[in-house]
Amino acid sequence: MTHTLFQNRTAALATIHAKEKIIAPIFEQYNTGLQIRVASVDTDSFGTFTGETERKGSQTETARMKCMAAIEQTGLSIGIASEGAFGPHPSIPFVAANVEIVMLKDTKLGIEVCGQHLTSATNFSSQKVDSVEAALEFADSAGFPSHGIIVRGNPIVKGIHDYETLTFAVSQALAQQPVVQIETDMRAMHNPTRCRAIAAAATDLAERLMTLCPHCRRPGFGRGASIQGLPCNWCGLPTQEAKGYWMECPTCQYREEVLNSSEQYADPSCCMFCNP
Repeated sequence: MTHTLFQNRTAALATIHAKEKIIAPIFEQYNTGLQIRVASVDTDSFGTFTGETERKGSQTETARMKCMAAIEQTGLSIGIASEGAFGPHPSIPFVAANVEIVMLKDTKLGIEVCGQHLTSATNFSSQKVDSVEAALEFADSAGFPSHGIIVRGNPIVKGIHDYETLTFAVSQALAQQPVVQIETDMRAMHNPTRCRAIAAAATDLAERLMTLCPHCRRPGFGRGASIQGLPCNWCGLPTQEAKGYWMECPTCQYREEVLNSSEQYADPSCCMFCNP
């Protein structure tokens, strides 16, 4: 996992939420050779969690636009950006999930590499309250005060990290309306739990950057889609469980099949024939 394609090069990181404190140490740990420079790009213009600015594209498209904005703003050939999304977990009912991607675009090498992390470890939540006491109870359940809180009054108050400010903001909002919505602040510098998810995605990116495709010799070769069809332990028919995964190149689309070495059969409870 060593090459010199990024040695002595500088990457422009698009952030106004101090993500350089998360990403730069990981790139250094993995000896990527990249130096990180923060680009003065207003990333909130691409979308905000509180909805003042709607995200114009998908999560991946938005990260790509941020990368290009960082490249254009600095004149460098490498741009890095992260983008988070929150919502229902794709495979666990009634559980919230956080998907983080950290993308690198290199216009010199002509590559785009993306690290990703999906986790249910998130405090993403909101609640409508009609009293300061209810607001404080919600805040405590959401990891306050280390994790920030947002009060959707008029105006919206973000980045609250102390009880005095929270009490005042909720009281002011309740003076204008009978019920006010409060929610977790999901911006990176106000949410240590999300920072850990960004770090995991940045780690995935760093590992991919240091792994060359065996076909085109470009960085980014890494784990891709799962391969379904693990046979049932009773009847031997294929199930929806993964029997392996693809190692894929984002540049030339070359891929290699990797089969599970530890799990050769699926539990019959996962079989549509044995457990219809």
